Amino acid sequence: MNAPSSEFLTNKEMDDLLDREARIAASEDISGPDASARDTKNGARAGAGRREDVEMQTIHQGGPLGQREARVMRASDPVESARRLLDSLRARFERDGPFAEFIEVTPALARLILERNPNNRTLKSQQVETIARDIRDGRWQSNGETVVLSTAGELNDGQHRLTACVEADLPIVTLVAYGAARETRQTIDSNQSTRTPGDFLAMAGIEDGNNIAATAAYLWQIRKFGEIPKHFGHPSKRPTKQQIQEFVGAHLRSVSLATRVTSSSKAGRLSSKSLIAVALHHIRDAIGVHAEGDEPEIFIKALLTGDNLRADDPVMVVRNRLIDDKRRHRADPRVAMELIVRAWNLRCRRQTIAKCISTGELPAVETHIRLR
Repeated sequence: MNAPSSEFLTNKEMDDLLDREARIAASEDISGPDASARDTKNGARAGAGRREDVEMQTIHQGGPLGQREARVMRASDPVESARRLLDSLRARFERDGPFAEFIEVTPALARLILERNPNNRTLKSQQVETIARDIRDGRWQSNGETVVLSTAGELNDGQHRLTACVEADLPIVTLVAYGAARETRQTIDSNQSTRTPGDFLAMAGIEDGNNIAATAAYLWQIRKFGEIPKHFGHPSKRPTKQQIQEFVGAHLRSVSLATRVTSSSKAGRLSSKSLIAVALHHIRDAIGVHAEGDEPEIFIKALLTGDNLRADDPVMVVRNRLIDDKRRHRADPRVAMELIVRAWNLRCRRQTIAKCISTGELPAVETHIRLR
């Protein structure tokens, strides 16, 4: 069989090639003295493939025919298929020079490339987990960012994406660039800053993108976990950039209404602007109405300003507690969210308090409003 070793092979073409080789190997007496000569004549393993020739001959020697067949590397062997694809990429580079191509990267192929990754930067496990979650959830998209291989086939860029592919145990389609000088990896990302979810919202024409993105992230957590979870900053608890964009897309009007109320600098004295917006949105969610000038907005504005509040008003008590926590650098979004909801509930019941204590649980929102 004449194998097109000088041509670039797709995954399907590679699998077809392996299938044909497997059928030939199973039907011939490949352990005979002429096996090596046949391989050389066929040209299927010339040049770079000579090492695999020896391995395959060793595998085929000895034992009954059934055992020999079982150990033949077939197209269903993902590692062999991945190795063949890497060989074809190298052959294309040697023939045509540097190139870039969209390729389906399987977990097996990702592992092989990662093995050719000497002296790269330390992996960021949080980044890997975030990418892997998007891959598993079907949110990962090929956006043109390249996996870069050097002239020697070593990995210059893309180790986090490839490691995430292995972790998710699912293939991804990505652009692979082959033929960069090894030393150019020192220049990768040197002039770039990581784009935040707020950056992506701003690119979509959404004003106050950073505040809206932070608000959406907290709201996503509350809907998923029933509260702002402990270790809320851990990747397993935090939404990905894609999930934040999806949440904002579905709730842009209501989130924007909330962030507009808390956009003043006064919100920063109590907690973050986004956390106060989260409390307002959460209360409105429970009531079932998101409207400008409603009772939840009046409540939040009183919390922000402290105007016309008595010392025993739960809103004033919680306001003072949040300001004190912020001043002492012990502000906790979980505690702040709980106390704001408790202040709302007490005010709805027209109750007064002398101090506020956190229990560590987010209470249900009072929906029966008794106006003061």
